[in-house]
Amino acid sequence: MLRFAITILIVGTALIKAKECQNKLHTLEVKLQNDLLQNYPSPNEPPLKKNTDIIKVTVRLIPQYFVLITQEESFYLHTWLVMSWTDPFLQWNPADYGGINETTIQTYKVWDPMSIIDDYSLGRYYYFYSTNSVDYNGNVVYYTQFAETIQCKVDMRKWPYDTQVCNYTFGENMKKWKHVSFSLAKISSNPAFIDPSAGWRLNSIQQSDVNIQYDCVNDTRAVVNTIRFSLEIRREAAGLSAMIIIPSLVLMSLTMVSQLLEVNSSRLGMSCQSMFGKIDLLGRSWEQEKRSPTDVTSPTSTFLSTLRRA
Repeated sequence: MLRFAITILIVGTALIKAKECQNKLHTLEVKLQNDLLQNYPSPNEPPLKKNTDIIKVTVRLIPQYFVLITQEESFYLHTWLVMSWTDPFLQWNPADYGGINETTIQTYKVWDPMSIIDDYSLGRYYYFYSTNSVDYNGNVVYYTQFAETIQCKVDMRKWPYDTQVCNYTFGENMKKWKHVSFSLAKISSNPAFIDPSAGWRLNSIQQSDVNIQYDCVNDTRAVVNTIRFSLEIRREAAGLSAMIIIPSLVLMSLTMVSQLLEVNSSRLGMSCQSMFGKIDLLGRSWEQEKRSPTDVTSPTSTFLSTLRRA
Protein backbone atom coordinates (compact mmCIF):
# COMPACT_ATOMS: atom_id res chain seq x y z
CA MET A 1 0.00 0.00 0.00
CA LEU A 2 2.83 2.35 0.88
CA ARG A 3 4.61 1.54 -2.40
CA PHE A 4 1.44 2.33 -4.36
CA ALA A 5 1.04 5.68 -2.58
CA ILE A 6 4.66 6.62 -3.32
CA THR A 7 4.16 5.74 -7.01
CA ILE A 8 1.04 7.90 -7.22
CA LEU A 9 2.90 10.79 -5.55
CA ILE A 10 5.84 10.56 -7.99
CA VAL A 11 3.60 10.36 -11.06
CA GLY A 12 1.44 13.24 -9.87
CA THR A 13 4.49 15.41 -9.18
CA ALA A 14 5.88 14.65 -12.65
CA LEU A 15 2.60 15.59 -14.33
CA ILE A 16 2.41 18.84 -12.41
CA LYS A 17 5.98 19.74 -13.34
CA ALA A 18 5.34 18.88 -17.01
CA LYS A 19 2.26 21.10 -17.09
CA GLU A 20 4.17 23.94 -15.45
CA CYS A 21 6.96 23.53 -18.01
CA GLN A 22 4.44 23.55 -20.85
CA ASN A 23 2.76 26.67 -19.51
CA LYS A 24 6.15 28.32 -19.17
CA LEU A 25 7.06 27.52 -22.77
CA HIS A 26 3.70 28.85 -23.95
CA THR A 27 4.27 32.04 -22.00
CA LEU A 28 7.74 32.39 -23.46
CA GLU A 29 6.43 31.83 -26.99
CA VAL A 30 3.78 34.50 -26.51
CA LYS A 31 6.47 36.86 -25.22
CA LEU A 32 8.66 36.00 -28.22
CA GLN A 33 5.92 36.81 -30.72
CA ASN A 34 5.06 40.04 -28.93
CA ASP A 35 8.72 41.11 -29.00
CA LEU A 36 9.03 40.27 -32.70
CA LEU A 37 5.89 42.11 -33.73
CA GLN A 38 6.41 45.08 -31.45
CA ASN A 39 8.96 46.73 -33.74
CA TYR A 40 7.89 45.04 -36.97
CA PRO A 41 7.42 47.39 -39.96
CA SER A 42 4.27 47.55 -42.05
CA PRO A 43 3.08 44.12 -43.25
CA ASN A 44 2.11 45.75 -46.56
CA GLU A 45 5.71 46.45 -47.58
CA PRO A 46 8.78 44.20 -47.89
CA PRO A 47 10.79 44.15 -44.61
CA LEU A 48 14.06 45.85 -45.56
CA LYS A 49 16.95 46.85 -43.31
CA LYS A 50 18.48 48.91 -46.14
CA ASN A 51 17.02 50.38 -49.31
CA THR A 52 19.45 48.29 -51.34
CA ASP A 53 18.35 44.97 -49.83
CA ILE A 54 16.56 42.39 -51.97
CA ILE A 55 14.34 39.66 -50.54
CA LYS A 56 14.78 36.40 -52.43
CA VAL A 57 11.61 34.31 -52.45
CA THR A 58 11.66 30.66 -53.46
CA VAL A 59 8.31 29.46 -54.80
CA ARG A 60 7.15 25.88 -55.25
CA LEU A 61 3.85 25.05 -56.94
CA ILE A 62 2.33 21.60 -56.36
CA PRO A 63 -0.70 21.21 -58.68
CA GLN A 64 -3.57 19.18 -57.23
CA TYR A 65 -6.39 19.11 -59.75
CA PHE A 66 -7.89 21.09 -62.62
CA VAL A 67 -11.27 21.73 -64.22
CA LEU A 68 -11.77 22.76 -67.86
CA ILE A 69 -15.09 24.23 -69.00
CA THR A 70 -14.96 24.21 -72.79
CA GLN A 71 -18.04 26.40 -73.30
CA GLU A 72 -16.46 29.24 -71.28
CA GLU A 73 -12.88 28.43 -72.30
CA SER A 74 -12.00 28.63 -68.60
CA PHE A 75 -9.31 26.52 -66.98
CA TYR A 76 -9.34 26.31 -63.17
CA LEU A 77 -6.05 25.17 -61.67
CA HIS A 78 -5.85 24.33 -57.95
CA THR A 79 -2.41 23.96 -56.39
CA TRP A 80 -0.50 23.97 -53.13
CA LEU A 81 1.71 27.04 -52.95
CA VAL A 82 4.88 26.90 -50.81
CA MET A 83 7.06 30.00 -50.47
CA SER A 84 10.16 30.60 -48.39
CA TRP A 85 12.24 33.68 -47.73
CA THR A 86 14.33 35.35 -44.98
CA ASP A 87 12.80 38.13 -42.89
CA PRO A 88 15.49 40.13 -41.04
CA PHE A 89 12.92 41.41 -38.51
CA LEU A 90 11.98 37.90 -37.36
CA GLN A 91 15.27 36.83 -35.79
CA TRP A 92 16.00 36.06 -32.13
CA ASN A 93 18.34 34.28 -29.76
CA PRO A 94 16.81 30.96 -28.61
CA ALA A 95 18.68 31.18 -25.28
CA ASP A 96 16.61 34.25 -24.34
CA TYR A 97 13.33 32.38 -24.80
CA GLY A 98 13.83 29.02 -23.16
CA GLY A 99 15.43 27.37 -26.18
CA ILE A 100 12.54 28.07 -28.56
CA ASN A 101 14.00 27.97 -32.07
CA GLU A 102 10.79 27.90 -34.12
CA THR A 103 7.35 29.47 -33.93
CA THR A 104 4.28 30.13 -36.06
CA ILE A 105 2.91 33.58 -36.79
CA GLN A 106 -0.39 34.40 -38.45
CA THR A 107 0.00 35.56 -42.03
CA TYR A 108 -1.72 38.92 -41.75
CA LYS A 109 0.64 40.06 -38.98
CA VAL A 110 3.79 39.97 -41.12
CA TRP A 111 4.71 40.57 -44.75
CA ASP A 112 4.28 37.82 -47.34
CA PRO A 113 4.89 37.87 -51.13
CA MET A 114 1.25 37.17 -52.01
CA SER A 115 0.56 40.88 -51.84
CA ILE A 116 2.67 41.59 -54.93
CA ILE A 117 1.97 38.54 -57.08
CA ASP A 118 -1.28 39.94 -58.45
CA ASP A 119 -4.23 42.22 -57.80
CA TYR A 120 -6.76 40.14 -55.88
CA SER A 121 -9.47 42.73 -56.32
CA LEU A 122 -9.82 41.52 -59.91
CA GLY A 123 -10.91 38.12 -58.60
CA ARG A 124 -8.29 36.29 -60.62
CA TYR A 125 -6.42 34.66 -57.78
CA TYR A 126 -7.88 32.96 -54.74
CA TYR A 127 -5.87 31.89 -51.75
CA PHE A 128 -6.55 31.09 -48.14
CA TYR A 129 -4.95 32.68 -45.11
CA SER A 130 -2.51 30.46 -43.33
CA THR A 131 0.30 30.67 -40.79
CA ASN A 132 3.99 31.25 -41.33
CA SER A 133 6.53 28.90 -39.84
CA VAL A 134 9.55 30.95 -38.68
CA ASP A 135 12.88 29.81 -37.22
CA TYR A 136 15.29 31.88 -35.13
CA ASN A 137 17.35 32.85 -38.21
CA GLY A 138 14.33 34.55 -39.77
CA ASN A 139 13.69 31.84 -42.37
CA VAL A 140 9.98 31.91 -43.17
CA VAL A 141 8.01 29.07 -44.80
CA TYR A 142 4.51 29.82 -46.03
CA TYR A 143 1.95 27.16 -47.08
CA THR A 144 -1.42 27.84 -48.64
CA GLN A 145 -3.93 26.52 -51.13
CA PHE A 146 -3.94 28.51 -54.33
CA ALA A 147 -6.49 28.64 -57.17
CA GLU A 148 -5.96 30.26 -60.53
CA THR A 149 -8.44 30.93 -63.33
CA ILE A 150 -6.90 30.86 -66.81
CA GLN A 151 -8.38 31.63 -70.20
CA CYS A 152 -7.64 28.59 -72.34
CA LYS A 153 -8.35 28.63 -76.07
CA VAL A 154 -10.32 25.47 -76.90
CA ASP A 155 -10.21 23.76 -80.30
CA MET A 156 -13.26 21.50 -80.82
CA ARG A 157 -12.57 20.47 -84.43
CA LYS A 158 -11.49 16.97 -83.38
CA TRP A 159 -14.19 16.49 -80.74
CA PRO A 160 -14.67 14.05 -78.99
CA TYR A 161 -11.03 12.97 -79.42
CA ASP A 162 -9.65 16.46 -78.94
CA THR A 163 -6.48 17.46 -77.12
CA GLN A 164 -6.23 20.87 -75.45
CA VAL A 165 -3.14 22.75 -74.26
CA CYS A 166 -3.55 25.33 -71.48
CA ASN A 167 -0.68 27.59 -70.42
CA TYR A 168 -0.20 29.19 -67.02
CA THR A 169 2.57 31.67 -66.19
CA PHE A 170 3.18 32.24 -62.51
CA GLY A 171 3.25 35.92 -61.49
CA GLU A 172 2.22 37.18 -64.91
CA ASN A 173 0.60 40.31 -63.46
CA MET A 174 3.00 41.28 -60.70
CA LYS A 175 2.69 44.61 -58.98
CA LYS A 176 5.33 47.34 -58.94
CA TRP A 177 8.06 46.20 -56.56
CA LYS A 178 11.80 46.27 -57.05
CA HIS A 179 13.08 44.77 -53.77
CA VAL A 180 11.71 41.24 -54.25
CA SER A 181 13.00 38.54 -56.60
CA PHE A 182 11.29 35.20 -57.25
CA SER A 183 12.79 31.85 -58.14
CA LEU A 184 10.58 28.84 -58.83
CA ALA A 185 11.50 25.26 -58.07
CA LYS A 186 10.96 22.69 -60.79
CA ILE A 187 8.27 20.07 -60.33
CA SER A 188 8.19 16.54 -61.67
CA SER A 189 7.11 16.11 -65.28
CA ASN A 190 5.17 13.01 -64.21
CA PRO A 191 1.50 14.09 -64.24
CA ALA A 192 0.32 11.18 -62.08
CA PHE A 193 -0.01 13.35 -58.96
CA ILE A 194 -2.55 15.69 -60.59
CA ASP A 195 -6.21 14.74 -60.33
CA PRO A 196 -7.96 15.67 -63.62
CA SER A 197 -11.56 16.72 -63.91
CA ALA A 198 -14.23 14.30 -65.11
CA GLY A 199 -13.87 13.33 -68.74
CA TRP A 200 -10.24 14.44 -69.13
CA ARG A 201 -6.81 12.85 -68.85
CA LEU A 202 -3.58 14.78 -68.32
CA ASN A 203 -1.06 13.67 -70.92
CA SER A 204 1.88 15.81 -69.86
CA ILE A 205 2.93 18.92 -68.00
CA GLN A 206 5.89 20.89 -69.32
CA GLN A 207 7.80 23.70 -67.64
CA SER A 208 9.81 26.42 -69.33
CA ASP A 209 11.71 29.41 -67.99
CA VAL A 210 10.34 32.79 -69.08
CA ASN A 211 11.22 36.39 -68.31
CA ILE A 212 8.51 38.91 -67.44
CA GLN A 213 9.06 42.66 -67.57
CA TYR A 214 7.10 44.90 -65.24
CA ASP A 215 7.22 48.49 -64.01
CA CYS A 216 9.12 49.37 -60.86
CA VAL A 217 8.29 52.13 -58.42
CA ASN A 218 10.99 54.37 -59.93
CA ASP A 219 9.45 54.10 -63.44
CA THR A 220 12.09 51.69 -64.68
CA ARG A 221 11.62 48.24 -66.17
CA ALA A 222 12.50 45.12 -64.19
CA VAL A 223 12.79 41.53 -65.34
CA VAL A 224 11.44 38.64 -63.28
CA ASN A 225 12.51 35.07 -63.96
CA THR A 226 9.52 32.80 -63.61
CA ILE A 227 8.10 29.54 -64.97
CA ARG A 228 5.38 28.76 -67.48
CA PHE A 229 3.38 25.55 -67.17
CA SER A 230 1.93 23.92 -70.30
CA LEU A 231 -0.69 21.30 -69.49
CA GLU A 232 -1.71 19.00 -72.31
CA ILE A 233 -5.03 17.29 -71.61
CA ARG A 234 -7.02 14.81 -73.71
CA ARG A 235 -10.71 14.09 -73.59
CA GLU A 236 -11.54 10.60 -72.37
CA ALA A 237 -13.98 9.46 -75.08
CA ALA A 238 -15.48 6.00 -74.92
CA GLY A 239 -13.85 3.40 -77.15
CA LEU A 240 -14.98 -0.23 -77.32
CA SER A 241 -18.54 0.34 -76.12
CA ALA A 242 -19.10 3.19 -78.58
CA MET A 243 -17.63 1.55 -81.66
CA ILE A 244 -18.65 -2.11 -81.24
CA ILE A 245 -21.26 -2.81 -78.55
CA ILE A 246 -23.78 -0.10 -79.39
CA PRO A 247 -23.67 -0.68 -83.19
CA SER A 248 -24.07 -4.41 -82.59
CA LEU A 249 -27.17 -3.83 -80.45
CA VAL A 250 -28.67 -1.56 -83.11
CA LEU A 251 -28.07 -4.07 -85.91
CA MET A 252 -29.39 -6.92 -83.79
CA SER A 253 -32.61 -5.04 -83.04
CA LEU A 254 -33.17 -4.21 -86.70
CA THR A 255 -32.56 -7.81 -87.71
CA MET A 256 -35.04 -9.18 -85.15
CA VAL A 257 -37.72 -6.71 -86.17
CA SER A 258 -37.27 -7.45 -89.87
CA GLN A 259 -37.87 -11.16 -89.26
CA LEU A 260 -41.42 -10.40 -88.15
CA LEU A 261 -42.29 -8.78 -91.46
CA GLU A 262 -43.41 -10.40 -94.71
CA VAL A 263 -40.88 -11.06 -97.40
CA ASN A 264 -41.77 -8.12 -99.60
CA SER A 265 -41.09 -4.37 -99.85
CA SER A 266 -42.56 -3.67 -96.39
CA ARG A 267 -39.60 -5.38 -94.72
CA LEU A 268 -37.11 -3.17 -96.52
CA GLY A 269 -39.18 -0.07 -95.87
CA MET A 270 -39.52 -0.86 -92.16
CA SER A 271 -35.80 -1.51 -91.86
CA CYS A 272 -34.91 1.76 -93.59
CA GLN A 273 -37.40 3.72 -91.48
CA SER A 274 -36.04 2.20 -88.27
CA MET A 275 -32.46 2.89 -89.30
CA PHE A 276 -33.11 6.53 -90.21
CA GLY A 277 -35.10 7.01 -87.01
CA LYS A 278 -32.27 5.77 -84.86
CA ILE A 279 -29.70 7.89 -86.71
CA ASP A 280 -31.93 10.93 -86.22
CA LEU A 281 -32.21 10.11 -82.50
CA LEU A 282 -28.46 9.76 -82.21
CA GLY A 283 -28.01 13.03 -84.08
CA ARG A 284 -30.30 14.90 -81.69
CA SER A 285 -28.46 13.39 -78.73
CA TRP A 286 -25.12 14.43 -80.22
CA GLU A 287 -26.22 18.04 -80.80
CA GLN A 288 -27.67 18.27 -77.30
CA GLU A 289 -24.45 17.02 -75.70
CA LYS A 290 -22.40 19.58 -77.64
CA ARG A 291 -24.55 22.32 -76.08
CA SER A 292 -24.48 20.70 -72.64
CA PRO A 293 -22.20 22.25 -69.95
CA THR A 294 -20.70 18.87 -69.11
CA ASP A 295 -17.39 17.76 -70.62
CA VAL A 296 -18.01 14.04 -70.17
CA THR A 297 -18.42 12.30 -73.54
CA SER A 298 -21.02 9.55 -73.73
CA PRO A 299 -20.65 6.37 -75.85
CA THR A 300 -23.62 7.41 -78.01
CA SER A 301 -22.10 10.70 -79.11
CA THR A 302 -18.73 9.09 -79.70
CA PHE A 303 -20.26 6.39 -81.91
CA LEU A 304 -22.14 8.96 -83.98
CA SER A 305 -19.01 11.08 -84.37
CA THR A 306 -17.17 7.97 -85.61
CA LEU A 307 -19.91 7.24 -88.15
CA ARG A 308 -19.80 10.77 -89.50
CA ARG A 309 -16.07 10.55 -90.05
CA ALA A 310 -16.33 7.23 -91.89
